[in-house]
Amino acid sequence: MNRRTLFEDNEFSPSVQAGRNEDDRLNPVRTPPMNWRDRISIQPTVCHGRPCLKGTRIWVSLILDFLASGDSVEDILQAYPHLTREDIQACLAYGAEAARERFIPIPLSTTHEVQT
Repeated sequence: MNRRTLFEDNEFSPSVQAGRNEDDRLNPVRTPPMNWRDRISIQPTVCHGRPCLKGTRIWVSLILDFLASGDSVEDILQAYPHLTREDIQACLAYGAEAARERFIPIPLSTTHEVQT
């Protein structure tokens, strides 16, 4: 199966790297994060107030779960043909903001074991 990245022409892709000089590679220019609010809504009467892609009943967490379990963007787009790559990017942007804004307690381990 052909696994494509979400951002095909990101700053680390060979096509973008080829057009940069060494100074550009040391200081990559980042595009501003997308405004996920254009694509995600939270309505108390839709899916019990869970964040969903606008116009759908598809939870943001569902898309994030697919990505976290190793599904590619192409897999998701094939399963949900009415979604766009930008919808999936909005889910990632929402998840990133939620992670920055919310404290999620993680139990501290008393041992320093490395899982392999």
